[in-house]
Amino acid sequence: MRVPGLDARRAAAVVRWLAARGSTRSVLNSLYRSRSWHQKERLHSRFAKIFREYEGPFAAGVWDVDFGGRPVRVPLQPARAWLMWDLALSVVGHEPEIKQTYETIIRLKPRLVLDVGANYGTHSLLFLVHGVRTISFEPNPNCHACIKDLCSANGVTPTLEPVAVGASEGSIDLWFPESHEWLGTTDPGTRDRLQAQTKLSSLTVPLITVDGYVDAHSLTPDVIKIDTEGSDLQVLLGAQRTVERFRPLILFESWQAQREPIATYFNAQRYGICALPLTSAKPRVLPATEFASTEVANFVAVPKEKLESWPHRT
Repeated sequence: MRVPGLDARRAAAVVRWLAARGSTRSVLNSLYRSRSWHQKERLHSRFAKIFREYEGPFAAGVWDVDFGGRPVRVPLQPARAWLMWDLALSVVGHEPEIKQTYETIIRLKPRLVLDVGANYGTHSLLFLVHGVRTISFEPNPNCHACIKDLCSANGVTPTLEPVAVGASEGSIDLWFPESHEWLGTTDPGTRDRLQAQTKLSSLTVPLITVDGYVDAHSLTPDVIKIDTEGSDLQVLLGAQRTVERFRPLILFESWQAQREPIATYFNAQRYGICALPLTSAKPRVLPATEFASTEVANFVAVPKEKLESWPHRT
């Protein structure tokens, strides 16, 4: 998919022309599947947004990728070409260190994954196609049709909970930029930062805790993934009993301004904060100074007893 001799704008135009047509898209898809993790990440960064503001022809079809030896299909629909093409390149091309970590976790045979902040469902989908029970928590109704469409195209059934997750129960305001639902947040500080850049929509959504949900449904989660645009600490605070009892692996996003309380939380829970990707090799626990200062945003927290015997079946 690299087009020698073309600048970025012309290269985007060529790839858009090829991707919009069924016959040429299939060739493009074959070339894409042969690329490395790093190359797919570069292709995502360069070409995922090429159908935004696009009004030309677009043939319906399917984009196929491989994940951990299983096929993953992304349906491409003319009415949502801007979104579905973006997701097609995102499934394995966006933040590949997380997707490589998922491959490692799947080999450990997890029984249950809680996907907190599921967004359009691409993370949940990777576990579901491998037969791993996954519960997707996503409060934004604008994301739900996409989650269902992705799962339907892959012959799996989502367990979708249309709620926000935090440190208490009740209701809470969700803010998000239109057509950028993945930036949805319940954190006032993140809302203010987004509001300075773009117009936001908002709605009031139910709020639950991981502990309350796990207790009510008698669950034993092996993995919790948290991506909630600034409210990750609140999710963790509402999951304290679950963390203490079941010792799940926890994948989370953390911005630099929020690092100190998150480090304190995991230290109290006897977890090590580790660099991604997680592999069969012993995880690298980040020194406190590195965790506090690194520009990387995604991490995995591993119980210290599992670090000692890694790889540890979940």
